[in-house]
Amino acid sequence: MRIRRRAGAGGPGRRDGQRQEGPEDPARRTARLRRRRRLLLVGALPATVLVVLTAWCLAVFGLTLAAGRAYTDGDYETASSRYRQVAALNPWLEQWRVHYNIGTALYSAGDLTGAQGLLETALEEVPQEESIDPETGYKPADSPECRVRYNLALTHLALAAQAQDEGGTQAFEEHVGAAARAAGECEVPSPQSADDPSQDPSASPSGTPSGDPGTAEPQEQPSSGGSSAATPSPEPGSPTPTPSAEASPQTSSSAGPSQEASVSPSADPDDEREQRLRNRNQGSPEGGGTVVPGDDQDGSDYRPW
Repeated sequence: MRIRRRAGAGGPGRRDGQRQEGPEDPARRTARLRRRRRLLLVGALPATVLVVLTAWCLAVFGLTLAAGRAYTDGDYETASSRYRQVAALNPWLEQWRVHYNIGTALYSAGDLTGAQGLLETALEEVPQEESIDPETGYKPADSPECRVRYNLALTHLALAAQAQDEGGTQAFEEHVGAAARAAGECEVPSPQSADDPSQDPSASPSGTPSGDPGTAEPQEQPSSGGSSAATPSPEPGSPTPTPSAEASPQTSSSAGPSQEASVSPSADPDDEREQRLRNRNQGSPEGGGTVVPGDDQDGSDYRPW
């Protein structure tokens, strides 16, 4: 009886290993919900930051790509407008590249004054190149600093040419001197060759500067020499030999009265004797003259012996 009481001491509806739960304490429920919200917030914050950062990178990259395409197509106004949108979206990373892109687009669009200001700003922000080529004495032309200096020098030279056309001698000299100072230790073009910027705007906000579109390598010209299988020309006065597919002696056109093909002698003695016998069998005298069988010579019908 005691065992039965212990087994059923829990009362009806209660199983072994489980306890009867009553209404949850309101304080405990509030703490549990607060802890759950905190965990959701902590987990959602990095995801939100990641989504925003991805959208920002896609916007900057897309606008930069669209601006570069517009620049390539010659629509410099659209290119400069899109580069300005990139500058508004990216006020932190590689600002020298942002100003360099806008300045280059403005230069190509003809806004030389705006291009000068932005390229000077880019020159202040660009990383300085330390290495110098010992052979030329200049810094590498593909370095970021030289790219900015090159386009800035082109802008000053274009302004100098504009001032010269307008008759401003003093402004011309000032811009020429400014171009020399902008060049620094980088190789820049002379005033006569300052037509177009050789450096395109950068294709991406974080990539390496783009290449020089004006330095395409020349195409290889076809060779004008003769064929490698050409044979030396014959000596003057001798007939031109014709190629033969066999190893037999070569033939040439004869200048005799009969205008028939004669056989030219070979330098080999055996071939010479064979040729002499062949001439005798065909009715040709040993002197080399051609005698056609059936012709009358000395009043008699000639026959080979």
